[in-house]
Amino acid sequence: MFTLIKLSSILLFVILLTGCTHKIEITPNNDKITNANYEIEKKDYNVGYYMENMNLLVVSPGGGGDKISYLPYDETESAFRSVLVKHFKKVYAVDNINSKEFISNNDIRLIFNYKINTYSFSDSSFTWPPTKFIITLDCKAVNKDGITIWKKTLTDEGNAHFDEFKYDFSLAAKRASENVFRKLLFALNEKELKEVNK
Repeated sequence: MFTLIKLSSILLFVILLTGCTHKIEITPNNDKITNANYEIEKKDYNVGYYMENMNLLVVSPGGGGDKISYLPYDETESAFRSVLVKHFKKVYAVDNINSKEFISNNDIRLIFNYKINTYSFSDSSFTWPPTKFIITLDCKAVNKDGITIWKKTLTDEGNAHFDEFKYDFSLAAKRASENVFRKLLFALNEKELKEVNK
């Protein structure tokens, strides 16, 4: 009986130590990204984007010993597409990067792809939502021959304190997404991309 109680106590300690995992969403408000007061010279050619790891679930630290989970690619695809739409004539989702017929039929000059790395933490020992969320976005564009003609690494963060996130547990993450994709909106105005159609 004593052994059973002891084992139960150890199990309870491990559960408390490891904490719980809470689902959040890092989906940004696209209007806050694309309505930025920034002059964009739209390029007169079509592009595509290729998504990998759409179902990837990421778990990172929250507060109070708990963790948070989210689907970074699934939850940011619409923001990525919205940013591309602001810059290019037409934007297509490319299901298969080796589908030369689809790429040719839609006159796609470039295919974009991005990788997301995230980091989160909380300065609170009593609440689980993160107070800081950091996103690094590695984005590149390849031409129809698979040659990389543009790439950029962008990092930004979102912060939220208790009085704010008590109404939205995902607030710090959403702010980070908005900030980093707004940076991408600005970055796509670079010379290498303007000259693709020449």
